[in-house]
Amino acid sequence: MSGVWVRAFPPEEKEVFKPYDELISPRNMPDTNAQPVAYFYLFFTLNLMKQFVKETNRCHELIIHMCMIAKTFIATIGANSRVHIWLKHGQLNIKEFKEFIAVILNMGLIRKPTLEQYWKTPWFREMFSRNRFQLILKFLHVVNNKTIPSKGQQGYRPDAKFKPVIDHFNMRSKYLYKPSQKLSIDES
Repeated sequence: MSGVWVRAFPPEEKEVFKPYDELISPRNMPDTNAQPVAYFYLFFTLNLMKQFVKETNRCHELIIHMCMIAKTFIATIGANSRVHIWLKHGQLNIKEFKEFIAVILNMGLIRKPTLEQYWKTPWFREMFSRNRFQLILKFLHVVNNKTIPSKGQQGYRPDAKFKPVIDHFNMRSKYLYKPSQKLSIDES
């Protein structure tokens, strides 16, 4: 009996494909004549920006507070440190955070070999100083470090510091586009 093939299961039923009976498209979109920034705000919401501002300011305050407690403020943060710019300028606010994001996005469009090279372009200098930008970048946070377990502790997650951003974008994606049950796997 070798060499003879025998079907070991019943034949598959032929699937009858029905035409799609629903309109599949994005939901909750801005008007077709809306400015491009309206599409940006679909994902980068005011609540997300407030979270970044709050936690960035908290991170700065924590570092300054720790230095003052250790009485090493002057030793750790010298007289010429950029941190003094933060103290002089004040806390990060929503307007400045939007400018920070605009600078980051423009850095993706305009290629320069070093960070300092961007501030040779007038637009970047008009937004804010390079030192202020670097300070915001240094303290940029979206979660309170005290609320997440450290490496080696129970419940530690390597993505904990940016997971809220991923969760936010996933939630916004579902709000803006929910695939139908009738779509194939690669479209969901």
